[in-house]
Amino acid sequence: MKKLNPLLVLPLLILLLLTTDNWCLAQNVGINSTGASANPSAGLDVDFSNKGTLITRMTTAQRDAIATSCSCTPATGLQVFNTTTNCLEMYIGTTWQTVACGCTGAPAAAGTISGTATVCSGQSTVYSVSAISGATSYTWSYSGTGATIVGSTNTAIIYFSSNATSGNLTVRGTNTCGNGTVSSNYAISISSTSPAITGQPSSPSAVCTGTGTPSFTVTATGGTAYQWQEFITGWADITNAGVYSGATSATLTITNPTTGMNGYKYRCVVSGACGNTTSDGLATLTVNANVAASVSIASTASNICAGTNVTFTATPANGGTPSYQWKVNGGNVGTNSNTYASTTLADNDAVICIMTSNAACVTGSPATSNTITMNVSPLICNLVSYWKFDEVSGNAADSKGNNTLTNNNGTSFFTGIIGNGADLELSSSQSFSITNAAQTGLGFTGSFSLSFWAKFEQLPSSAGSTFSVFFKSDGDVTRSYAIRFNNNVTNGFECEAYGDGTTGTVRAGFSSGAAVSVGDVGVWRHYAATFNASTVTWTLYKGGSAISSNTVNNGSFSTIYTSTNPVQIGGANYQGGGVSFFDGGMDEIGAWNRVLTGAEITSLYNSGAGFQYPF
Repeated sequence: MKKLNPLLVLPLLILLLLTTDNWCLAQNVGINSTGASANPSAGLDVDFSNKGTLITRMTTAQRDAIATSCSCTPATGLQVFNTTTNCLEMYIGTTWQTVACGCTGAPAAAGTISGTATVCSGQSTVYSVSAISGATSYTWSYSGTGATIVGSTNTAIIYFSSNATSGNLTVRGTNTCGNGTVSSNYAISISSTSPAITGQPSSPSAVCTGTGTPSFTVTATGGTAYQWQEFITGWADITNAGVYSGATSATLTITNPTTGMNGYKYRCVVSGACGNTTSDGLATLTVNANVAASVSIASTASNICAGTNVTFTATPANGGTPSYQWKVNGGNVGTNSNTYASTTLADNDAVICIMTSNAACVTGSPATSNTITMNVSPLICNLVSYWKFDEVSGNAADSKGNNTLTNNNGTSFFTGIIGNGADLELSSSQSFSITNAAQTGLGFTGSFSLSFWAKFEQLPSSAGSTFSVFFKSDGDVTRSYAIRFNNNVTNGFECEAYGDGTTGTVRAGFSSGAAVSVGDVGVWRHYAATFNASTVTWTLYKGGSAISSNTVNNGSFSTIYTSTNPVQIGGANYQGGGVSFFDGGMDEIGAWNRVLTGAEITSLYNSGAGFQYPF
């Protein structure tokens, strides 16, 4: 018997249902080759083991014409197979919706992968490929280890673990028809190391304030970026501004740094693909402050007698290892030494020293010293002591030597011929003295001279007392010399030099006669006495002129006796008893161990104005 075409069963079944009254009572229909009943849950149960169900097939245009041909809205759930799109479609709501589509071939070949070729372990990176025609999914593959791929589209994220290895990345498109052609290999290199510093920055040579271009350089491998930092109270990034340049390069340069930057430290952060590395931060900037060169000079003496050997010494400041040029009155003298000596200096010669420094960061070089102007005067020759009495109280200093006088019984000071003077009161037994042990050079044995100013409060004859001026004698026991005004009617200027020191029989004594008059009371007068031991001659002066001179020799005088008595000025205490004190003012007392000339004494008088050491 000829078999019924199964494709005709459904139409026939429908026809049967329409023409048979009893069929309308059926709850469900089963179509199969076994005669089995329909599944009770299905209205229509088509069951074949070797055949499918073929629904209506039409183009998109034909599908859209259904509504026109029936003048109705397609029923919800109406199904067709669209031969234009090869998709099974269902009408839902107001539109045809795709249920599933079939393919006509495998996807196209994959294009070129884009992304990061060098990555660091522990990083995640995005890779992509242009959309592949026909692909409904993408398969990404990596040949290395330790990588996790997330994504099945044309973009994938790959997580590289800390132990990931380098490899090749590929991708291909897939659909139900098969797999597309795999892309070409995209090589990925895995790096696990930060930049390596192979040369640490070193400290540059010291520079001076506001000068120089010290620089710091770092050497590194694997570095792609640099950032220099400076430590003051903490590390901070440097920018290219002010004194800085190269802040983001391998070499940082600082132009004309200030003193305040001394001690600053510098380091560099070197960045690479897989992190950064920082230099040790030990490099230090040294900025030395500028120092001023100077030189001062001092001399062994500046008030001298002609022919005196004077040594000048230079003391440099910030000289390093200096060189010297001495000058006298602008002309070069001496050698390249910190000392200069001369015996040929003249009055008013000006001595200076020019010092050239080689010290670091020095300014003001060559430096010129202070000027020492020489005072060369014959009055300085053989001058032993000079007392100005310019104090206001206390002892009297020796401006020339070391013979400071002790103030006895509170001698006061008042206005002198120049500056202050000593005001000696007879009634208070006031005087000045220095012991024999303490004195230097006042134990004359030969020629000597004394110059002084006196202001008598009364005449010696009126006081009934001798007025002692310069005394190294006890009067009766041991004697050296005595200069005084006697109390006889003439008020004479009396001088004595003793040769035997005890009996007084060998002596050179002389009185000038009238030397003080009533007109001298209350007025400053200048007196001087010279003793020439060779000729045993005393010469006495008043007001700059000689008033008397006499050669006297009682007993073959040769030298002045050296006694142990103190030197007393303005008074005398005799060991054998008796006193002799000056009553009035005394000022500007000088003692020489030679005979002053008349011209020199006249210059000391200076027309009544006085002439004070250093002359």
